[in-house]
Amino acid sequence: MKYYARKYLLVLMTAAIGLGLGSQVTAEVMLAEDFEAYDLGTWPSSWVPDANANDSGNNYVAQDPLDSGNKTLRLFGSMGGCWAALAYHPISFTAEFTVETRIYNGSETLTGCHPDRGGIVMRHGTYWYGRTNPSRRLIQFRGDGAVRATGATILGTYETDRWYDVKVHYYREGTDLSLRYWVDGDDFGEVHVTIEDLEKELSFDHFELSVQEGSAYFDDLEVTEGSAPIPEPATLGLIGLGLIPLIRRRRR
Repeated sequence: MKYYARKYLLVLMTAAIGLGLGSQVTAEVMLAEDFEAYDLGTWPSSWVPDANANDSGNNYVAQDPLDSGNKTLRLFGSMGGCWAALAYHPISFTAEFTVETRIYNGSETLTGCHPDRGGIVMRHGTYWYGRTNPSRRLIQFRGDGAVRATGATILGTYETDRWYDVKVHYYREGTDLSLRYWVDGDDFGEVHVTIEDLEKELSFDHFELSVQEGSAYFDDLEVTEGSAPIPEPATLGLIGLGLIPLIRRRRR
């Protein structure tokens, strides 16, 4: 009953905003990063490097691969091995928030023990080892060309050597968790999971950008507290059938 009550409330809020009644509602920005404040070739000082991100020759603030006037964070996971590159930023997660960022995946041939590309993660602490520093992966660009949501849900496919605009809405109520996904503005509906260990979920205190192998670039990250609209039932039905592919559009 609580889930349907929340949907009804959000529908009313959306209608109010459409009528101009929600104009005074503002979202609190919990984390914002565009990497423009850092010098090219340096590590961004407000982020903590882990694993292969400590290799300063391959992990640094870099020019946008498609726009030399824009700065991004370049991460590079060890090729052919098992040594990812991870960057952490402290954050106080709330029960409901929205993440927006841009991710560009390189086209290296992946042969390591976890051959995946870029992803964004909620993490406890600043160390990769899951038994002591648990995490929740929000989205992962896999090495097989699939985009995976939290858990095992596949959203669609992607191309390398181009930017994707990613948006994830997180809502937690008790042990019920829903995450809604957009890629390049296309709505992929909600994924619902049951939180197995609530204590671990509540322990997450860092936002993670990471790449398992090869290169990935990150930019225009913003995490805001608050809600997002509910997808239409028809969209959810198509998501369940896996009938909506990612529409490949070039940002630039």
